[in-house]
Amino acid sequence: MTSSAPATPEEELRDDSKKRRYKMITLPTESVESYRPGGLHPIDIGDRLKGDQYRVLRKLGYGSYSTAWLARDERNHRYVALKVIAAAPTSVQRELKVYDRLRKAKQSNGSSLRVPDLLDRFEHQGPNGRHQCVCFEVLGPSVATLMNNYTDMYGYDNRKSACPVWLARSIIKQLLQGVHAIHEQNLAHGDLQPGNILTVLDNIDTVSEEDTTKPEPPIWAGWHTPLPLPSRVEAEQDCLLTSPTDAKKDFALPEALLSSDAAREHPSDGGTSLASDSRVIIEEPPNDDHTNDSNALVEEADEDDPDEPRLTAPVIRCDGQQDNSAPRYLYLEQPLTSFAKFEPGVTFKISDFGAAMRAPELVFNFPFDQRSDIWSFGCLTFEILTMTKLFNIFTFGPLCLDQSDDDHLVQMHCVLGSMPGPQNTGWVRRGRYIGPDEEVIRTNVEDGDVPENGEMYKERPLDQYFREERIDGISDEEATQILAFLRRCLQYGPDDRATAADLLKDPWMQSI
Repeated sequence: MTSSAPATPEEELRDDSKKRRYKMITLPTESVESYRPGGLHPIDIGDRLKGDQYRVLRKLGYGSYSTAWLARDERNHRYVALKVIAAAPTSVQRELKVYDRLRKAKQSNGSSLRVPDLLDRFEHQGPNGRHQCVCFEVLGPSVATLMNNYTDMYGYDNRKSACPVWLARSIIKQLLQGVHAIHEQNLAHGDLQPGNILTVLDNIDTVSEEDTTKPEPPIWAGWHTPLPLPSRVEAEQDCLLTSPTDAKKDFALPEALLSSDAAREHPSDGGTSLASDSRVIIEEPPNDDHTNDSNALVEEADEDDPDEPRLTAPVIRCDGQQDNSAPRYLYLEQPLTSFAKFEPGVTFKISDFGAAMRAPELVFNFPFDQRSDIWSFGCLTFEILTMTKLFNIFTFGPLCLDQSDDDHLVQMHCVLGSMPGPQNTGWVRRGRYIGPDEEVIRTNVEDGDVPENGEMYKERPLDQYFREERIDGISDEEATQILAFLRRCLQYGPDDRATAADLLKDPWMQSI
């Protein structure tokens, strides 16, 4: 390759393949075009930040505006989860203020808030700008990873017999306790979804660096090492922690972490987190001028076997030249799956405050607050107890945002029934889908007429949907309790939803 001083890349990538600076990467990673001025900071394994204090060991995950890495804190002799945020202004300052506020609340009253401990924060100057960097305690794989692993091991058709019901109940109860604690601080979380519920790891700082840097191929690669799951013995009494106080408090509107416009622009309909497996081919990374002092190895595909999984993808400019805006490789996320133990006593924490899962008020561009968390919590409860999403919405691909909104609203109508006045008024295309007698007349949201003699697919009402999809171990009597619990969460009107404090006193929640 020849090297040159490339033209400054555009801060926003246009929807035009001719504008691409780098060859397309098809592996599930952050977009390589995100590495530009104002965008992500290029990181390679072995890089050091904040002087020599933090040494990067392993990629844990990524988002639209950040990447997350396992790093070694050389000064304090511990591991940290290092989150490096894009250089362009984002909501990071508000998120950091939230963590600071929760940390102070935890220190003052000793309460368990079920959020990651904020350990350090600093700024780092890179080729794409100045980046906020945040260090948290190291947590394990997410509930999304757990659910993907169950589904992959047992198959989608057998998923109902996969997840132990005691574990599902434990996740839900701990999540509600965490939401209640956050709301008591007059805050809203804003992004309750499986990818943001993370496993607490025991004694991770005692694990050798050699073990923490062992590559683990992703679940989609086709080889499957199951998560260390518990036996399916009912063990609720061992795994549930004491509930927070049930003293009723007056409901107060919280500080919004993002505007409803931002939440609408970047809707979060469920996290994607890949579990880890067992098989890998290791090669040394190419020897070039980029400093890399880590002992961790970089995995590459076997050229003789294109079906072998890869954990990295080389970053190559379309013109064959080089620049320092992007890293040498994009790395697949590697959650610390092998260090998690899903057994009685396992605990979870809620991470990544952000844009709320799409409650009705967000679809209609109304303000959101704590009550939007309750809607998201209801959707998440359904998903954990059925291994199925309550609403399946696509916010990418050929559908525009208006069509995705229509698809979501039609599904809500089918599952939960007719919407009250304010929502009906806000749904400007309602007459295209709902008839004068509140019947669904169309579910196809794409342009054009419904094909003649075409069978219209409609999602099932909530009661039928849950009873048919519930995981094994939920009796008819418990299903009735759960459905009543879900309806308290999934009210169209935010004022009609129960608070987290009230839900903790719900008969079903008190019974588990």
